[in-house]
Amino acid sequence: MRLRYLLLCLALVPVAGCGAQGTTVSSDSSDSSETPDAGGGDSSLGTATTPDGEPAAGCAVSPESVGDDPVAIPEPGVFTDEEGSYEWTLLDPAGTYVMVVDCDAAADGDVTGKGESQEFEVGAGETVTADVVVE
Repeated sequence: MRLRYLLLCLALVPVAGCGAQGTTVSSDSSDSSETPDAGGGDSSLGTATTPDGEPAAGCAVSPESVGDDPVAIPEPGVFTDEEGSYEWTLLDPAGTYVMVVDCDAAADGDVTGKGESQEFEVGAGETVTADVVVE
């Protein structure tokens, strides 16, 4: 039953309205040693934390295409690890996105709430860091 609820939440995350939270967005395409290569895709790395700076573990993270020409995103969302970190690889196309974090369905239930990164652009072979504060 919990798995069904979690899958339902993942399906609804892209349509959920989340207020913009304090985030740090930076582009770093110069250090390829930190950029995992999943077939030449672009990627977003980040950490989800509480307002107190504690990691938000087990939270669903999904991309949302924004901007003038939003696109469908076929890649599935991911989950934060025990340190609140996530990695999402976009295979195609490059564009403007936000990362949406939903901790309301987290398996451990220690952190609840939602958050959204600032908008960021990601291009071919580029890695973007998008941290999110969950409130």
